Amino acid sequence: MKCAQDVVIRIGIADDHLIVRSALRQFLDGIPDMEVVGEAADGAEAIRLVQCKPMDVLILDIKMPKMTGIEALAAIRATAPDVRVVVLSAYPPCKYAAQVQEAGAVAYLEKACDVHRVTDVIRAAARMSPTAANDSASRL
Repeated sequence: MKCAQDVVIRIGIADDHLIVRSALRQFLDGIPDMEVVGEAADGAEAIRLVQCKPMDVLILDIKMPKMTGIEALAAIRATAPDVRVVVLSAYPPCKYAAQVQEAGAVAYLEKACDVHRVTDVIRAAARMSPTAANDSASRL
């Protein structure tokens, strides 16, 4: 159970696959220092989510309908500069990692990675100052 006095990392999830969002939510909400505060099914919804729900970290997929994660990144960085964006993608890093990090993501993870890697990166991203998160040299 999460206590009000505990520091809880507020997380948003943006992925077009409901089963991925549901699985991530269930997993992350089961971790004492993490709480999922909202979900989005495409890039446009992800932009609205970061504008409406206070959060520390947004987990963002790349390939989504209407607006991709890459397209949404610039707007997310402009409207919610304190939110640290972690891209979680089915594509290998050689395909998109440099592009999303240049656009403002603090980390790039493959969906095939170990779940402990996901939680480690979320915690590290949440600890980053907004200034460091916006500095392309400070990526995880």
